[in-house]
Amino acid sequence: MITFEEEVITMANENQQQGRPSRATPEIRQQRHESRAGSTYKAFIKELCAIGNLDEELAECAAVSVLCGLEQRVMGEEAADLEAQLPSKLRELVTRCAFHEGKPRTKFGRDDFFQMVADDLKKNVDEVEPIVRAVLTTVRAQVSEGEAEDFGNMLPPDLRSLWARPS
Repeated sequence: MITFEEEVITMANENQQQGRPSRATPEIRQQRHESRAGSTYKAFIKELCAIGNLDEELAECAAVSVLCGLEQRVMGEEAADLEAQLPSKLRELVTRCAFHEGKPRTKFGRDDFFQMVADDLKKNVDEVEPIVRAVLTTVRAQVSEGEAEDFGNMLPPDLRSLWARPS
């Protein structure tokens, strides 16, 4: 069975070989966009699973928790700048989750961040540091080095060490 994406690629190749421009309708463009977004998200989760040695369900929950926590902690435009460089499906994770919606931004440190993630994932606080590091490493790989540095500089020192490029 041929997928929609394969069909679109085949049609585009045929048009190109025959010297005709490819005329994608808005619906086809939207389907392409959604397909790429889904593929990028799946690749992100797959990479997170590999880096953190996590199953897919935990990886998705961890990504939501950690990214929501970052969004709550970072002040100003830097969260928007980071978000702008992420693939579209990941951008959705940087926004506040339903659990934290409406709560004011607060300054918190590493211990509070770990506790928040532990509560979200229903894990002991001493189990979440490797999970947080895996999420942050995977997210950092999605953005330019300049943006990663700018974003890291917005974090307090104890959280910045979690964001730092792994050695």
